[in-house]
Amino acid sequence: MEIKKLVVGLFLMVGAFILFTIPNEKVDSQTDKFTIEQQLDYQFDSTIIDTYYPYSSLRPLINNTFNIEEELKGKTILIESSTDLYHWSWDLSYKNTVLNHAKKQELLSKNYALGQDIDYSERKSARFVPIGYSVENEVLEFTGTFDGRGFEITNLYFVVFSEYYFIDETMQVKVPSNYFSMFSYVGVSGSIQNVGLIDPIIDLENEHPDLKNYSFLAGENKGLIENVYVEDTRGLNEGGIRAVASLVDPALRKTASGIVHTNKGTFKDSYYVGESVVNSDYNNVFLEQPLLYSNTGNVDKLVFDSTIYKNGNGNYSTPQENLHLGSQVLSNEWAYYHDDGFPKLYKLNRNDQKQYEISTAAELIHFSKLITLRTVIHNKPFNESDFLLTNSINMNDVSKGAYKTPETEFKGKFIGSTTINNEIETYAQINNLYIATGVLDGESIYYGLFSTYSGSFENIVFYNATIKPNPNQIENFTSSNFYLGFISGKLINATIKNIFINGTIDLENSKIGAFRVGALAGEASGSIKRVLFNSTSSINVGNQNYLDQTMNASFYQGGIIGKTSSTSKLSLYNVVNEASMTSLSANTKTAIALNYHFGGIIGYANNTATIKHNFGLMTNKGTMNALIITSVDSKPINYYLGEKLLNP
Repeated sequence: MEIKKLVVGLFLMVGAFILFTIPNEKVDSQTDKFTIEQQLDYQFDSTIIDTYYPYSSLRPLINNTFNIEEELKGKTILIESSTDLYHWSWDLSYKNTVLNHAKKQELLSKNYALGQDIDYSERKSARFVPIGYSVENEVLEFTGTFDGRGFEITNLYFVVFSEYYFIDETMQVKVPSNYFSMFSYVGVSGSIQNVGLIDPIIDLENEHPDLKNYSFLAGENKGLIENVYVEDTRGLNEGGIRAVASLVDPALRKTASGIVHTNKGTFKDSYYVGESVVNSDYNNVFLEQPLLYSNTGNVDKLVFDSTIYKNGNGNYSTPQENLHLGSQVLSNEWAYYHDDGFPKLYKLNRNDQKQYEISTAAELIHFSKLITLRTVIHNKPFNESDFLLTNSINMNDVSKGAYKTPETEFKGKFIGSTTINNEIETYAQINNLYIATGVLDGESIYYGLFSTYSGSFENIVFYNATIKPNPNQIENFTSSNFYLGFISGKLINATIKNIFINGTIDLENSKIGAFRVGALAGEASGSIKRVLFNSTSSINVGNQNYLDQTMNASFYQGGIIGKTSSTSKLSLYNVVNEASMTSLSANTKTAIALNYHFGGIIGYANNTATIKHNFGLMTNKGTMNALIITSVDSKPINYYLGEKLLNP
């Protein structure tokens, strides 16, 4: 069944519902003031400098003659994902003969940073090889910098013995190091900081007499390790290090610590949380310490949580605290969110205007986590607080897709800093935002900086922004309702002002269900003023392969707003859409007639006896490409277009 009803026009009355769309010509103004306000041209800043180099991009280039320094040009190598961690560890392993020792050491002398929180369980059986080795006269040390930037690695799964050992020229079974840690050797110039490990997994199924010193983060440290932590949340019987060992004289038992095994450099400002370092089934063959086993260097501000730690086979010189309540030991680099767990390494500065400041891409990621916390600071939850974007930021400085739509409704203010030059205002710009992961709330899925938003959002520029849902997340939710917009999936009595967007919403082949989509939001109420969705932008729904999946029957696509709220008023004033839009093309299956609403500014506006929306100075300059929708089961399809019908 193809389209049963096709309506093209400016205003269409359907029962109590009104579809508003705007013609290409500007709304005529009566004063010069209105004419000036209509001029929403904005000069986007395209001079964006990338200071990070993704390891996934660098890796294919690396060989024994490759000039790494020339390629990096001072950039920091970005570890974006569990795949990067896996490849990095194997590329540097002793068993990798493609790269020689000198090239491996050169790689380990560079600067590295995490691009997001990483869950290593995604790799399944692709396990992590400890970084560094000492075999005969070859010692591979980490001599660069590794900055976690407050991010965490969860479920880091180390290699098993069969993947770790090698056979030497005398046919003897050997291991690359007598340390077994994420970083087995940290050299004098090496530093590791601002990272947390959550529930790391060491499970070695074979005994080897040389493999005797275990720790989760670092084996031998000659450099600097600070602001790090390990949390083992699995309990005494499920967590901890597992390693087969022969029953030996107690003086010769294997040894383990929670963070660093042997310190010959500086180790400070760090904590360990867990019931034990070693699994309870292996305690009889291990001696352990919670943070550090052996020290001949400098240590300061080290602490473990004595209310949780239960293993008593060591003498502990490390301070003990209940870290849920805070710490008198750790420095002020740490943040305490008492209702949400242990100390963390992400926080935002609060200025004299009581605004939390966001100045980097990593801080925007931390912001998205802060507003989901239960902890109340300064007598206000984070999702009701005020935030200031102090300067333009480049989201290429974090992992692609690192920003994930937060589930909590945001009720505070999010304001961009303003610069005035020659009487021209420019605003803080968010560059290269890429959103692939939405949030499921009941029967609805939301994509945007926010899922639902009821605060004030002002003076923000989006440049080269993208929303492209990950099909693997939504393929089983075709019957759900989707809300998509760069600011929020849904605006609830929000205040929006001075927003300029260059971006793409690409839904093609995502298997997305019934949607509400617009540049700002899928659905909106409140006050919206001065918005531009520029000419190099687009909203593309395109082809969808739903197979035989049933979906809800109402679709709303607008250049600025997908649809208005049915319960609250929307005032929309001085907005321009220049972006091109392409509608859905699919063979659909619905329980009732399918209604597709497609407008240049708003897909659908619902005026009722009590809710009267106010619209003014709205201009659509973008093209609208209406594609063909068919029905699997011959249900009617009503296609409402308020603009010209192009490319039917």
